[in-house]
Amino acid sequence: MNARKKPILDHQVFLGPNVDLPRAAVRVWLDAMALPGEDHIDAGVVRRILLDDVRRRRNMTLGSAIMGELDRRPLRVADLIGAVAVEMQRLFDEPVAGWRAAPPDDGGRISLTIACDRSDLGLLAASAACAVVAVAASGDPSLPRALQAFCRHAAANARDDLTRPFLDEFERRGIPVMRLNTGGRFSRHVQIGHGRVQRQASGTITERTSTVASMITGSKSHTVRLLERAGVPVPRQVFVRHEEDALQAARTLGYPVVVKPDRGTGGLGVTAGVADEAELKSAYAHAAGLARDIVVERFVEGEEHRMLVVDGRFIATTQRQRAQVTGDGQRTVRELIEAVNADPERGEVGVTVLIRLKLDDVMEALLARQGIAPEEVPELGRRVLLSTTSNLKSGGTPVDVTDHVHPENRRLAVIAAAVTRVDIAGIDFITPDISRPWLEAGGAVVEVNTSPNHFEFAGNERHGVAEAIIEHIVPTGQDARMPLVAVIAGDSGRADHLARAVVDHLAQRHGQVVWSDGRRLFLGNDLLRREGRQPLDGAAAVLAHPLADAGVLALTAQDIIAWGLPWPDCDVAVLDGEQAGAPERLAMAAVARAARHGVVTIGEGHLSGAAVGPAAANQRQVIGENELDATLADLLAGAS
Repeated sequence: MNARKKPILDHQVFLGPNVDLPRAAVRVWLDAMALPGEDHIDAGVVRRILLDDVRRRRNMTLGSAIMGELDRRPLRVADLIGAVAVEMQRLFDEPVAGWRAAPPDDGGRISLTIACDRSDLGLLAASAACAVVAVAASGDPSLPRALQAFCRHAAANARDDLTRPFLDEFERRGIPVMRLNTGGRFSRHVQIGHGRVQRQASGTITERTSTVASMITGSKSHTVRLLERAGVPVPRQVFVRHEEDALQAARTLGYPVVVKPDRGTGGLGVTAGVADEAELKSAYAHAAGLARDIVVERFVEGEEHRMLVVDGRFIATTQRQRAQVTGDGQRTVRELIEAVNADPERGEVGVTVLIRLKLDDVMEALLARQGIAPEEVPELGRRVLLSTTSNLKSGGTPVDVTDHVHPENRRLAVIAAAVTRVDIAGIDFITPDISRPWLEAGGAVVEVNTSPNHFEFAGNERHGVAEAIIEHIVPTGQDARMPLVAVIAGDSGRADHLARAVVDHLAQRHGQVVWSDGRRLFLGNDLLRREGRQPLDGAAAVLAHPLADAGVLALTAQDIIAWGLPWPDCDVAVLDGEQAGAPERLAMAAVARAARHGVVTIGEGHLSGAAVGPAAANQRQVIGENELDATLADLLAGAS
């Protein structure tokens, strides 16, 4: 391998099904002279890097595709790079599979097409995979910069534990999902379905989560006031902005108290069980470092529970146990924490349900309150608390108690959700005994959350937590789809002409039709936009348009060759392959394979491979355009 040569010469982005793969992908051209020889690659090094440096959840194992390539003898370098690129994305929970490597051309270029859900991740994965294979050949122990870049970007943009199960379930039900995120606070924003019938959500915040609900629950003190007004049991609270006011509030309420920011999530800045003025000053400083408005609250005895209510129905409850270790008389507190963190089910926030414990200043202060230091050995059986809160982000552990929740407590959760106007609500309820009615056992609702994580509920699969949330967003029997027709012809004039005929047909039967030639955007015959910012981004605009009852896309075969079909699929493909060459016919065949309900070929020409895919049984050939109307009506009946 020539170390001075870059292995990737050029790249191409496919927005959807293409001539190589039936889904979105990136194609890279590799310089065969810049790749290592097959005999020099240590497959064990590749395996180690994937498991130790890429895998973000330690309970994941390598997939069968990459294992097959690692075990192949002799190794095929381009296929190994493709397999590594796909596996790296899979290890970050991206649902991708498949690659295709072509033999080198006369110029020594190898075409490698790699499946991806996001082109940015796909391209970074391709570059990182080349670097991993190079390291496996050179013996260089340093981690490639390209791999580090992929891992950083994937950690910020790939699916996390909150979005992954929902996206997987939507896709299993045949409901199209488009991620709208660009990272950061919008990382969970998704469009579900398309056109007028689409839905949008961000995690468990849906378009039915009102601004009023977010306003109420955004303030812990305001939430408690409204709950108390409706007769819901809540702790006594005092809203403060100065340390002296916090001290006076604690004297009035009586110790122990809880100190927390009035706004915030994830248990950040919360200190529970504050027992005296010294501890209160420390707790206040901790909270004030995150927010100006602080709440001092009477401490409620009991266990903390997160109760899920969806659309006015009680679904499940989990008891959240605080992070803790139990002494064995031999290991120090630090060593006991390391033993807990060795659990492969524990990982980073947003990646795994259980979070690794972090020995920081806050935890050390809590240890000091219990009269023990990190390097000391607790006696056999002694319980050492590591957090004052039971939040999962603080290292807490969820335990399913749904079957033990008393009906009165279930009703209380439903009332709390209704008071705060939250459609998918996580009710934080503290009580000594969840199996007894709160009027007997005591208890209080301390918070209501608009975005409860489904994975907080330990029995989420048994109780149908994810299913209840998905049903709330898209009820059974709906798929949030509108009819989609892709029209592909040999030239843009012919594609435009056929598309207008399809638009007229759809307008008579379905309503308003939004359509595009990939660049311009139309509502019926009215031009909405002349040119998009990116090639073929008119296709995304059709799916996103809130007034669309049906969508049409008119492209040339050359567009498909260059970009793929810029939709994941379509209901019907209308293909005019007359006077098309072999490459164009292959491109049209790729579109035909993406059609869900039928394929219409115009004229007497034959499209090789067109009858392969879900619509193979519904391929219709029409000689003239006068037959198109009736044929479309028949095929689209299955898409309504």
